[in-house]
Amino acid sequence: MAPSTRYSVATRKSQRLVSSTSPTINNSTNSRDGEQGAPEGNAKKRGLPITSTADYGDDDADDPLADRILQGLTERADKKTKAWFTNYVKGTIWIGCKVPVVRSTIQQILKQQQEGKTASTRKTKKSKAASKQSPVGDSILMDNAICLLQHQACDAKLAGMILLSEHYPRPLLASHETLDRFDRDLWKDPTIISDWSTADWFSNKVLGKIVFHDHVDNSLQQRVFDYAHLSQASLWQRRCGIVPFLQYHKHSDAMPPDFGAQLMGACEANLLTSPRERFTQTGIAWVLRYVLLLPSQDGQLALDFICRHGAVWTTEAKKSFCEKLPKSDPRRKKILGFS
Repeated sequence: MAPSTRYSVATRKSQRLVSSTSPTINNSTNSRDGEQGAPEGNAKKRGLPITSTADYGDDDADDPLADRILQGLTERADKKTKAWFTNYVKGTIWIGCKVPVVRSTIQQILKQQQEGKTASTRKTKKSKAASKQSPVGDSILMDNAICLLQHQACDAKLAGMILLSEHYPRPLLASHETLDRFDRDLWKDPTIISDWSTADWFSNKVLGKIVFHDHVDNSLQQRVFDYAHLSQASLWQRRCGIVPFLQYHKHSDAMPPDFGAQLMGACEANLLTSPRERFTQTGIAWVLRYVLLLPSQDGQLALDFICRHGAVWTTEAKKSFCEKLPKSDPRRKKILGFS
């Protein structure tokens, strides 16, 4: 199917909502511990329409799922929420919805679609099994999730992530086909994931579910690790090669023996690409603060890696590494003493 270029009424309304107060993208300091804002994006080239030119699949041509979700978010948007997030994550654009609002909007729309499908099934006297099918086909759900992720508003992107992480079948999500789709429709445009908030949401809500789905075949984990090794990739894609493994300490017993070494390799590759970049350091420190707690050799590997680059770490990163360590742990003094 050729990519859709049609924009619905919901799209045009939400376009006006977003574009009327769109901030200028800049590299100013964030209020999240002073984190640097999103780098300048190619927003004009991507355009302001609420949906992208990605294919909607075979969804209802007059009212695709992405537009219905965006219409719901527009109706539930709160000006104070929008102002708070815009100030908190500098250089980003928001419709004005918190996470619970985004989640409940999606649930309500999918429920309405299921009820409509069930009613249609009854009218046509189809089998009970048919009436229990998903309200949205899997491929359609993926298509619409990508449309939402390609939107410039961060809470619209979050809606796409929630569709994938909470409504898309996990075996389909944790697949090379999904990562291929991300390579094709997300990573080729560095302005799609271009701030710490979106990168961390995507890492934890989507990629985190992919990398820990199968503890035996680690080929998917390796593909995500590879993001950190891509020296020409954006800062945010490389961060997404580290942060999805935030929960590694909870899965370490089930992972391959060399998993910790692979994680350190990804951290080192990322650090060597941009050693003084704040978000490079904070992403690594966020993950390794938990790995340091492991009684296995991985804890020692993490400490060795930190010590090997001791002179590079900022005070912020050093404090982050030590955040979970007991005050009596001698490693605290060692890490905090680097200069």
